[in-house]
Amino acid sequence: MIDEKVHISLLSMYCKFGLVDLAEKIFIQCRDQVKDSWNIMVSSYEKVGLDSKCIMLFGQMQHQGIKPDLSSLLSVISSCSRAGAICFARSIHCCMIKTMMLEKVTIVNSLINMYGKCSKLNEAERLLNHTSHDITTWNSLIKSYTDNGNCLKAIALFDVMIRRGLKPNKATLAVLLSACAQIASLEKGKKVHDYIIEAGFSCEVSVATSLVDMYAKCGQIDMAKEIFDSISERDIICWNVMIFCYGMHGYGKSAIEMFQRMKESGVRPNELTFLAVLSACVHAGLVDEGKSMFHKMKEYSIAPTLKHYACMVDLYGRSGYLDEAEALVLFMPFTPGAYGVLC
Repeated sequence: MIDEKVHISLLSMYCKFGLVDLAEKIFIQCRDQVKDSWNIMVSSYEKVGLDSKCIMLFGQMQHQGIKPDLSSLLSVISSCSRAGAICFARSIHCCMIKTMMLEKVTIVNSLINMYGKCSKLNEAERLLNHTSHDITTWNSLIKSYTDNGNCLKAIALFDVMIRRGLKPNKATLAVLLSACAQIASLEKGKKVHDYIIEAGFSCEVSVATSLVDMYAKCGQIDMAKEIFDSISERDIICWNVMIFCYGMHGYGKSAIEMFQRMKESGVRPNELTFLAVLSACVHAGLVDEGKSMFHKMKEYSIAPTLKHYACMVDLYGRSGYLDEAEALVLFMPFTPGAYGVLC
């Protein structure tokens, strides 16, 4: 008979390496004797994306009266969020109220994220107003409103946060700029930019990148380029955003030049970089350049995704190369979902 510590060690090891089938066999052997094994298994299911199993096992835990730990609670809330299991999530929320678990800010933040992803924004906001919270809680709520398209409310929440004396962090400002970009509000975006300068966040790459994106989506491509040029250490996200910005404004040649600059700076392009360049070629009608970029992906051992193929089909189709577009659709190693771009 394997003792409890060995069971837990084996279960934890298999879960850590994502070997769920083996972990389940150990769990079945020890679940009646080792209560901690339930929490480990719930967390493991969530980590590998088996949300239905995570939720079901957590429900069995509740039925048997096994107390969840913080990790399993956060895991099942995350699984409810992805699965859209709002009714089960509400029942967990009720249990947390009874057991005083809402005193833990991490639980509150997780619940707000879950309600936001399930578009239950009133419940998310009530949770913030009636529990302990920190800057991450506010960020979660502002992001929830932004992700659900209620950008004006997200911006208004930022104003409330400032009035209450809370100091935003990089994540707050990035989400706020995203809200301004979504509604193309240059006025509100400039106000956030002024705050960024006053608060000393201008040198943060993530914040500066969000400013580039915001100004470009508000039609201010020159201002976006000016901020981009002021960033001393640009990461791959920063380069990708600038390339996308040129593409959305129809500056295909400039997007390709930016791609070349990025390579010369020593930053290796990724999947999103090529998607940005191909998209720019589509908007500018640069067939030869787009074809060259598509084949260049092999040099970086990047396999084209369906989106890359769709860009090429779109590029060929818009330029009148319908035979080439059809041939590419038939050649690509995917179910031909890209046919829609030929319509």
